[in-house]
Amino acid sequence: SRFIESSRVERQKRRLAHQRSMLRVESRLQNLQEHCTSIKDKLRQETRQLENLRLQVQEMERACTIERGEALWQPTAIRHHHNNVLEQQLVRPESHLAEVNNRIKEGRLLIRQYKRSLNASKRNIAELEVELQQLEASPPSMF
Repeated sequence: SRFIESSRVERQKRRLAHQRSMLRVESRLQNLQEHCTSIKDKLRQETRQLENLRLQVQEMERACTIERGEALWQPTAIRHHHNNVLEQQLVRPESHLAEVNNRIKEGRLLIRQYKRSLNASKRNIAELEVELQQLEASPPSMF
């Protein structure tokens, strides 16, 4: 009777240990999946922002081209008036263009980092899924 009781307790301990290990793996898997989702959101947001910055650069380059063209074809009085207006601006277009280009470089770097992190998370998810399948396929021995 004592042997039967001790073997039942041992089986229960093994079963509980197996359940705990499965729950640990499932928890890590869920955390990684949430991390993956947040990285994807950040990646999407950064990609949109990068596209907006590229459009902004195109607009600024177009404005600079138009400004240069007007300088050639405008009468001197009008050109001086436009120069006075441009000089009153707080930020010169060239420096603003350089700032936007730096933000584009920074955005590209962030996107690369997000992609690396996403790939690493996907690999870890695949490994955890395999580990979970192995745990499910091999229940604790009952003998």
